[in-house]
Amino acid sequence: MPEKAAGWQSDSGANRGQKNSVKTICYVKSLGVRSDSDSPFDACLQWRLPLKAFCMKTKGIVAIFMLVLPLFCGSSICDADGFDSVRCGSDVRKALLGGTLTSEKVVVFEERHKDIGLKDLWGEEISDRLFLISCRICGEEYILLEDKGVVRDVLKFPRHSKDSPQFIGSCQLNGQNFPGMVIGVLKNENGVERLPAVTVWKIDEKQKKFVELKPEGLRCSRDGITSEP
Repeated sequence: MPEKAAGWQSDSGANRGQKNSVKTICYVKSLGVRSDSDSPFDACLQWRLPLKAFCMKTKGIVAIFMLVLPLFCGSSICDADGFDSVRCGSDVRKALLGGTLTSEKVVVFEERHKDIGLKDLWGEEISDRLFLISCRICGEEYILLEDKGVVRDVLKFPRHSKDSPQFIGSCQLNGQNFPGMVIGVLKNENGVERLPAVTVWKIDEKQKKFVELKPEGLRCSRDGITSEP
């Protein structure tokens, strides 16, 4: 029987008195074609068969594609991550922004990107969605702000030391609690609990970015010191 797209009509018009001379008209609505035939099947078959062949061919192409895809995904193309476009001497921050991070083992990850001297340093959870990742790339330290596997912002972190330690945590501005989490470099002083800020950024969780702050009046807890190279 014809497809639903075809509309059937009996036209006995000029041969109304002849019982065996009924002409069938087939309208193929999807193609806008009308075909007349003495056979109730010929009119639609001439359009239905090519359409059926086309559909079968399309299904065959899709099936072949699904079989071939895993072969390609076995190559480095499907292992691509946010560090693949990074080149020493280029704009590392620009190359990393918007990139994706894989969940594979660190040793495997570092080995694949040994050309840029990739080294995982530390990580810190900011919220249910945001995570900080510190990496050494091309001899410099970069802090990545990750949102569910996507790099939202990148901070080229200044050099730090025992006298100028790296810090992440809470601060006070002119003696009052400063909202949000802060990351940066402090100036080490003996005998005090809170150290003065040197270069610091606020982690804007809503905008998912680092916002540089003026260090004047900011003092941050010694408990937030992460490293003293």
